Amino acid sequence: WYQRRVRGFEEECLHLAACGKNQMLPQNPEMPADLYTSCLTTTVKTALHYWFHQQKITNIHIIDCIEYLDNIPGKYSARSTMAGELDWVLTAVLDTLAWQIEPDYARFKELFRNCKPVGLLFRGHILADRVMRAYNVTPVTHPHLPSLAGHPLWRSWDLALDSIMTELSLRKVRPTRPALHGQISTFFFDQLTEFKVNLTQYGKYDKVDSRQLPVLLQMLMSAQYREETLELVGKFLDRGPYAVQKFLDVGILPYI
Repeated sequence: WYQRRVRGFEEECLHLAACGKNQMLPQNPEMPADLYTSCLTTTVKTALHYWFHQQKITNIHIIDCIEYLDNIPGKYSARSTMAGELDWVLTAVLDTLAWQIEPDYARFKELFRNCKPVGLLFRGHILADRVMRAYNVTPVTHPHLPSLAGHPLWRSWDLALDSIMTELSLRKVRPTRPALHGQISTFFFDQLTEFKVNLTQYGKYDKVDSRQLPVLLQMLMSAQYREETLELVGKFLDRGPYAVQKFLDVGILPYI
């Protein structure tokens, strides 16, 4: 009875661990001391530091960006600023990866939708899986989440960082350079275009690739993209019950 009770309790628990057994935590003086916790709690800043230390290996000019790592202009809560844009893009990337990790949508809702703090931690784990594998460490979770450290979507995140850091470097060289209005990276425009192309490649009642639905949810919160995004959402939903269920699974209701 006791063993059955313990097993049942373990199944109900959520666990996040920085490394597997027989592994040592990374000790890099240029990165946060508790790298895993930093990925979970200060996601954007840790992603910035990881990007910088990976880039400087091959790009000697990247050193110009070091002063901006902890001082990105703007607020993370304001999407119209550089800091807010980075936070917005990274949230979309992590949410999209989470959507692809879990074919069990009940589990997806449990980990990434039902409780906001839990969702933040597990999205941070997705980042940690990429970052810590660079130091030969493998974070683990219960329930198990497969690794997406090599997913192509990470290239879109790196490109967004490249765009913003390049803009900051140019402003440093030319202080009189006028500030850009609107978003600097093309991440959301590219994702919107790709989804639009996907819709045209299938028949009216064919099942369409739904990997980008979390990105569409993020764009619904932006006045800049809302009208076009709603149009695409409508075209997707026109495909019938399958499409409606997909949007319900990804959690569209709080966004509309």
